[in-house]
Amino acid sequence: MERLTAKTWEHVKSVFGRALSVSIPRRALWLDDLSSISGATRGEVLNLLANAEQGEIFEFSLLSPAKAEESDQSQLAAGDCLLDRFEIQRLLGRGGMGEVYAAWDREIGGPVAVKIVGALFANRVEFRKQVRHEIQIARRIQHPNVCRVFDIHRAERPGNPPLTFLTMELLDGCSLHERLTAGPFTTTEAARLAADVAAGIDAIHAAGIVHRDLKSGNIMLAERPARAVILDFGLSRDLERNLLDSLSMFASKAVVGTPAFMAPEQLRGEAATSRSDIYALGVILFHALTGRLPFEGQTPLAIALRRLSEDAPRLRTAAPGIDIRWDRAIASCLEYSPDHRPPSGSSVIEIIEGRSGGTARMPRRPIAVGAAATLVLATFGLITANRPHVPPAAAQVRFQKAQEFAHRRTNENITAAISEYQGAVTLDPGFAAAWAGLAEAYAAAANFMYLEPREARSKALDSATRALSLDSRVPLAHGVLASIRSIDFERWREADALFRRAISAHSGDPRIHDAYSGYLGRIGRHEESIREARAAIALDPASLNSNMRLATELFRAGRMGEYLVQAREVVRMQPLEQVGHLTLARALEWNRDFAAADRELAKARLYGPSEIVEPYQVTLLSAQDRPAEATGIAARVRKEWEETLVPVRIEANQLAGMYGSLGLGDEVAAVLETGYVRGDTTVLAAFTNPYLRTVKQHPGVQSFLKRLGY
Repeated sequence: MERLTAKTWEHVKSVFGRALSVSIPRRALWLDDLSSISGATRGEVLNLLANAEQGEIFEFSLLSPAKAEESDQSQLAAGDCLLDRFEIQRLLGRGGMGEVYAAWDREIGGPVAVKIVGALFANRVEFRKQVRHEIQIARRIQHPNVCRVFDIHRAERPGNPPLTFLTMELLDGCSLHERLTAGPFTTTEAARLAADVAAGIDAIHAAGIVHRDLKSGNIMLAERPARAVILDFGLSRDLERNLLDSLSMFASKAVVGTPAFMAPEQLRGEAATSRSDIYALGVILFHALTGRLPFEGQTPLAIALRRLSEDAPRLRTAAPGIDIRWDRAIASCLEYSPDHRPPSGSSVIEIIEGRSGGTARMPRRPIAVGAAATLVLATFGLITANRPHVPPAAAQVRFQKAQEFAHRRTNENITAAISEYQGAVTLDPGFAAAWAGLAEAYAAAANFMYLEPREARSKALDSATRALSLDSRVPLAHGVLASIRSIDFERWREADALFRRAISAHSGDPRIHDAYSGYLGRIGRHEESIREARAAIALDPASLNSNMRLATELFRAGRMGEYLVQAREVVRMQPLEQVGHLTLARALEWNRDFAAADRELAKARLYGPSEIVEPYQVTLLSAQDRPAEATGIAARVRKEWEETLVPVRIEANQLAGMYGSLGLGDEVAAVLETGYVRGDTTVLAAFTNPYLRTVKQHPGVQSFLKRLGY
């Protein structure tokens, strides 16, 4: 983003201050109505309102002294003296709300930190009143692991605006966030960190305070004496007075904090409690031990959505060799329900030291993704006004090309669709439908193993949440969120409610019916699956995907006569598509017309890669009782599959079906297990694969299906 000048930054702050006085649901409309605001300024204001990724509107991001001295926008210079008492020595950092300086307090004869409060807030009477109250709160705490806050002052300066500033303990060192750029902590280092931060949290809570913004950037690793110190009471709230409507130090009636560290109840806009800080402690320790955060995403919205809709990952998934006590402690902190978290910092230390077994109760059933998306959008004030967005012509052209590519589910076409959708959102970042299309394309790439599935699912989620942040009404984005859940190895059962909710809200979108049909068919609810497939076709009769979906679901349901009729319809619609001829060949095979099936496979070789045809050749040979020929081809296909990671042309479920047709249960179980390890989500469809019916009782296959939850 282009660097703001002092003049434009003042304009941003002015608009931001006025925006805070407008209720969250009306802010986007209010900003749209201000014709005097340039696009760049409006973007900066929205960034502040949305709580930028690192929480900059709620903190003073520390700069190195060298970088700080390069700036020409500092309000104070070395040698300046405030109130004939505080002699400025150097600039420590700058954030959206003001500046922080090292200073010498002549009265007490020692160093202090001086935090300048930006005029945007300092000139508001209610703000100054609240800050003074929070200073009184902070003075209750006298603890080595909590940064001391001394007082608030106002200095008149002839010829210049008055300055409001805080004085607090000056600490030498670096933040935990800065330290972690060099790599994660050892468990010995983390144990010292945990003990210090936990002790500081307990001291804060004993004073009746909830910090509300604990994070790696608010933990200072002080050098003299060496200790971890909790900073910044800017977001704290007095529990005894229950100041739900307090201005706090940085925002009025807003959900405040940093998304990557916020507890679910904070993201829902509910009051933070002491156990919200315990949740943040869990995130901090996870970050310290792994160098990454438990929930990550390209946008604050994506992080928030995952926090509300997904279980927190266990520490040992990121650090497999770590002691189980750390895993239990952090899992207990990251419990979704506050009631299930440890009651204090010292309780967390007891788990780490093995004196307690922890409180972790995961897994849980989180709120639905669709509901979470709407909730997060409302919480952060990101639901846009009901105004149609008109993308530029060039973006629309790329969007239309992408849609055409996305209709054909081959690797080349999905790759082309992703490229075109990316081009559309680059030309117009506000193009919600293009973001939704990009999400769907990434979801398809994950499902068919065209891209590394975990990475592709992550990109699909980020793109879908970006679409919803621009327009919460985009149907496809809600469908994609349900689809992503449906291919989660552990939580696929939750997708049913998400699909039903998406269809209830967007019953006219054939793509959601199509995706729901695939999910239902995969888990054996065949009649419902066929009904959803027909609903998709009724809405879009010319869709190759929807017609293919109906054929697939008739096949899984064992309705082979109808399957043959629908397969012929697919070929009639798209005679030059390889997938249609493969579908018809399979239908002919199951209807015992082997010669016609062989002719369709020959046609399929003309319209796409020949290796894709080989599993179909295996099942056809097996059906004709020619096992020797079938086994030879199967061995060749499997070797190529095992040697190729991504993109793969053969799905694990398809390869398993090939061996299932030969009655080879050991090979089926081995293929499914390998596919699972590789993240190939097509193994979830093994439960209703017609070729596996004869080997379902094989111990290895049975065990695998049970592990999936069938």
